[in-house]
Amino acid sequence: YCHELKAGVSSARNAGASLAQDVDYIYFLDDDLSFDAEWHRELERTLTSDENVDLTGGRVIADYPKDVYVPEKYRYLVGEKNLGDESRKITKDYVGGCNLLVRRETFLNLGGFDVNFGHKGAALGLNEDVVFQEMIRKNHGSVYYNPGLVFYHHWKGTEEDLLRRVCLQGLYDRQTDLTTNKLRFV
Repeated sequence: YCHELKAGVSSARNAGASLAQDVDYIYFLDDDLSFDAEWHRELERTLTSDENVDLTGGRVIADYPKDVYVPEKYRYLVGEKNLGDESRKITKDYVGGCNLLVRRETFLNLGGFDVNFGHKGAALGLNEDVVFQEMIRKNHGSVYYNPGLVFYHHWKGTEEDLLRRVCLQGLYDRQTDLTTNKLRFV
């Protein structure tokens, strides 16, 4: 364990990555995930393949209170990420940030996660994963989706929490566009 004094999920992930020595990959997993029974076999296959991938994310199934109505287009805000049944390179969309398998060399060369994004203490923050995936692409790296890496994201929020996330997502999307793609922002 490492105690990181700088608040924020991005700072914590960066600190942990800097301590990972003699490894080829770093796996960032959120603490509110559980794993599909077969995920470790797919992970082993992924790590032993000859594919040269900078970042891989898996399928995420959202587990949220059934009394909370979450429209399909907003399910990503409660952790859902399903980009289909085929493994493939992702060029425009993003894999879910709650499970990211990243080549250590890529992570360190790009300087890790932008500390201006992501949760900080009790303050909800977003898009550290999106900004990082954009950085990989801008540096001619590869982002892949592997539907065999299945996770369950356990979200315990309310409809009010979801509405706050919808509003916050808009603010963070604006900040993301200003940071990564000013043309898209315009």
